[in-house]
This record gives sequence, C-alpha cells and structure tokens, in this order.
Amino acid sequence: MGAHVVFADSETVAKFGHGVRLAEAEAMHLASTHTTIATPKLLSAYILDGVGYIVMSYERGESLAQYWDRVSKTEQNRVLEQLQDYVNQMREIPGDFIGGLDGSPCRDGIFEAGYGDYTSYSYGPSESEESFNEGIVQALRDQMRPKTVRGLKNHKIVFTHGDLHPGNIIVRADGTVVLLDWGLAGFWPEYWEFYRALFTIPWRGSWDRMVEKFIPPFYVEHSVIKRVFGTVWH
Repeated sequence: MGAHVVFADSETVAKFGHGVRLAEAEAMHLASTHTTIATPKLLSAYILDGVGYIVMSYERGESLAQYWDRVSKTEQNRVLEQLQDYVNQMREIPGDFIGGLDGSPCRDGIFEAGYGDYTSYSYGPSESEESFNEGIVQALRDQMRPKTVRGLKNHKIVFTHGDLHPGNIIVRADGTVVLLDWGLAGFWPEYWEFYRALFTIPWRGSWDRMVEKFIPPFYVEHSVIKRVFGTVWH
C-alpha cells in the first residue's frame, strides 16, 4: 500500500509513503497505552506534502517463522499464550464505529481494489456493522449478490490488528512477542482478526490450526468474506 521502511539510525526506523496513515500511529499508541502488547515505540507521526511518516523504535528479534522451527514445544506454547493474551486484550477495547482509529475510512483490499464508485460511495468510517456491510455491497454491487454480505450481523466492534501473520510477529531474545505493522488496524467486526490471519499465504500447513489457538474462530464469517475477497482479486 505504498509504504517504505528505512533506518534513521541504529535504534530508529521511519515508515513513510502515500499509503501511510496517521491511523496506524493512533493504533500503536492505543496498544501501548491500554494494553501490555509489545510494539515498536512510537516516536513521531505526521503528514508532509501528502506523504505519511511514522518514526518508531527498531525492534530486534526473530520472525515467528525463523523462531518457530528452532525452539521447543514449550517455547512455542509460550508464544501462542502471549498472542492469545494480546488478542484478548485488544478485543476488550470496544469501538463505536468501524474504521481507522483516527476516524478514517476502512482500509482493506475490498475497498482499494478498484471496485465501486469512489466519488459516489463512502467506505467508512461506518457507524454500524450494517452500514459497513453496505459499503462492501456498493464496492462489489456488480460482482456479488447483496444478501451474501448482508447476512453478517450482530457482531461486536473491537480493536483489531488486522494483519497478524508470521512476518508481522517477531520474538525478542527474552521470548517477548512483538507485533509489527499496524497499518490495517482499527475498529472492526469481531470476526475480522480471524479472517485476516487466515488471509495470508499459508506459512505452513499447521498455520490455520495455530491461529485457532490465539484468535477466536469465526468460520462462517470467514467463508463469506473469503468469497468477497475472491471476487475482488479474481
């Protein structure tokens, strides 16, 4: 989504690009002040000439994929326990709208893949799950029957990372799990975290079963949104 990450010095990195939004910085701030989730330390965030910049601490550690293959089952379970705790803490933070934490529109491929009339329809923030569903319907009105999406209802709106995959999860030398890349974070329906974690290209055959251990599963909702994304990308 148009983002680059460069070192400012040995301890600091800057993420910048036209796709970088202040909502990401807001999500990092919320996670660091209202949970015990380990994240890069937010140092600065601003928009300059239409380009977003987020300056943060550089986190040293191994990616989950590297770490997982060399440690014991006990250490693997500690990682899963931390991830479960992190997700539970996020889900305890309710939202009264769906979108970025700064009140910006929903950020995802459904709304950014070229479908829908961007001048006629708004894709958030949505005041309810029903209006969020209508945004999806408008984005895909020529590709999908509306009732497919409108059947999703009665879900809580919760703080969500939105991009939990092995590349965004690192483990420090002391075993602490750190969550990176909060660019898709926001307030989303409670099923969204599970769907997005399974959306990534499978890291290994067991990834789906691993996800179930730290994110509450929503398989019906997953199948619906998977179909939606299949429409977007195919």
